[in-house]
Parts: sequence; C-alpha cells; structure tokens
Amino acid sequence: NTSIWINGTEVTLFNSSTNWSYSYNLSEGINNISVTSRDAAGNESSAITATIEYDPNIYVDEANVTGTEDGTKTHPFNTITEGIEIVASGKSVMVAEGTYNEQLIINKGITLQGAGKESTLISGFEYSGNLITITADDVTISGFTIDGKSATDMGIYSDSSSAIEISDKFCAKSPDLS
Repeated sequence: NTSIWINGTEVTLFNSSTNWSYSYNLSEGINNISVTSRDAAGNESSAITATIEYDPNIYVDEANVTGTEDGTKTHPFNTITEGIEIVASGKSVMVAEGTYNEQLIINKGITLQGAGKESTLISGFEYSGNLITITADDVTISGFTIDGKSATDMGIYSDSSSAIEISDKFCAKSPDLS
C-alpha cells in the first residue's frame, strides 16, 4: 500500500502504482502545500512543496491588450463587464486607472473598486441610458469618476436594491455640471 500526504495529513491510499488526484480547499492568501508519499513499510519520499497564492478578487486593466486575460493581477481583464461577470458574490473587482467606455450591470453583491476618482473613469459618451444599473443588494462602488452624456439618464441606477454604498472617493459628472 502507498499513501499520499498533504501538509502532514493522509489524503489518499492506493494498492498499486496509479494516478491520483485530490481536491484541496485553498485559503485566501498564501498557501504552502507539501506532498509526500509513504509505502507500506512507512518509508517516506522527499517532499514536493508548492506555494500557491489564492486571491478571489478579479482584476481589470483597460491597458491590457496582450490577448491573455483571466482576471488575475498578471493577466487582468480589459473591461469591467468581464470582471463583474466572473467575480464571486461578496468579492471585489479591482479596476486599474484608465478610461472604461462601457455600461455596467451589477447583478450580484460585490465591491467595484477603482484606482481613484482622479485616474479611473467610467465614460458613457458612446451610450444612452444609465451607466451603472444595480440589480443586487450589498454593492459597494468606490474610486471612480462617472461621466455620462445625458443629464436625463442616471449615472448609477437602482430600483429596489438595498445596502448600496458609494464611498467618498466617488465623483459623478454630467454635462450640465461642468
């Protein structure tokens, strides 16, 4: 018999040479994982160690034009919409400085965090209608300037959502407030 151990805990036992797999729940932050094997006599292999950083937040940078996008810090999405679509409820979309020409629908409780109102702009000059529509509870928006083309449409619109927080690092502009 041979067994596989992860961080000192036996995770699987098998009788012959075989492939194996194991699902391991990572914690947020840095995870150090050490894998060893033991034979029936108790002989243990040298450890194979890996350090894995788990960051459940999603990253966006409109300047990423490499074609490689997965929402990580290294390969951020280049639209906020992509970030909103994939982020888990209760987590954050971290938006780098830049100008984002898009309309957003926030349909789950998330934090939308810009790099700062001086450097992160959501512009709606190409669109009619609301720039940000919120259809979920527990939404936080911070660190953006919202700049639309119409004084009759809303920069941010929510009909029946609750627990919406728009922080003091937020600035909204419209044509009649120049």
